[in-house]
Amino acid sequence: TMRSEIWQIILFVAVCATKQAISECLTTSGLRCMTKDEDGADLYFKHFKFKSTCFKYNEQRLCMITPGNLRQCECTNNCCKESGGSGGGGTGTGDKLKCDSSMVKDFQGCTDLKKTFCKFEKKIGKIIYPNTLCKYCGENKKHCKSKICTYDITSEEDKMRIITEHNKLRSTVALGNEKRGVSGAQPPATNMNRLSWDNDLAVSAQMWALQCRTGHDKNRITPQYNEWVGQNIASAWSSAKSSSRDYESMIQGWYDEVKDFPPKNIEKYNSEGATGVVGHYTQLAWAATTKVGCGFIMYYDETQPRYPYKKVLVCNYGVGGNVLGTRMYKIGSPGSDCQNG
Repeated sequence: TMRSEIWQIILFVAVCATKQAISECLTTSGLRCMTKDEDGADLYFKHFKFKSTCFKYNEQRLCMITPGNLRQCECTNNCCKESGGSGGGGTGTGDKLKCDSSMVKDFQGCTDLKKTFCKFEKKIGKIIYPNTLCKYCGENKKHCKSKICTYDITSEEDKMRIITEHNKLRSTVALGNEKRGVSGAQPPATNMNRLSWDNDLAVSAQMWALQCRTGHDKNRITPQYNEWVGQNIASAWSSAKSSSRDYESMIQGWYDEVKDFPPKNIEKYNSEGATGVVGHYTQLAWAATTKVGCGFIMYYDETQPRYPYKKVLVCNYGVGGNVLGTRMYKIGSPGSDCQNG
């Protein structure tokens, strides 16, 4: 199988403009300094414990003109007066999110989950890997050390958004409407299945998302899909909190890899001739896949002070795709091999 690489996107969050005041602080060149209460700037004041708008840093007086962008400043209008530097600030609906991991409790149903999943070990080479839901659930859980703001996909609306976006993009391929690709458009598919939600896949994806780790887990098989489960992971960074989950843009990012995929590789799947990463697209458009289940998390990543709010979407697929040498989908009249037309 071909393992997907993590596709990452950076969301540049615009900082709201504020009215210029007579007493505002300026750089030595006359540019306006951001205060501790402005969206985006408040993150830096908190993280670096800056005590004033024009703060002391490496024996200089500096301020921010945009988040993370420093300039020398002047100690006028009390700009160098220390006032704590913590600041409130806000980002609309994101203010309701408390990034303190307080909502993360012992994963519900771990006793039953472990009874089911611990027997599903997976051997890769000479190494036997425990199932993700066995290794991390309950007393063995290893939730991420970062401060979690929100997680889990529980609402039917969220599930439908994810399913709808997947099926919309799969239909684009199946109908022969995708014109991008290396050396030509993608041909139509006779057997592109419509995806539906699978709770086992979703619970497993959520448990992996809760670890806040890069890369893919080693064993995510389920009772129904006990040989191979595919997985796509998308990450997005932002400078400010937001309650928006961005499912559609993350899934679209996977799909947009189609531009680097050669149609000649459909009959016998491989990456020969691809001009970039394509594994996320090929899993998304793998005809034999019928089920998807996803997990989500947003957490505060202290190692990324400029864009510390990280969102991660993990989707698991059954049956898994990206199996080398096998057919991605059957080329021909759209839907002609589908049982329901």
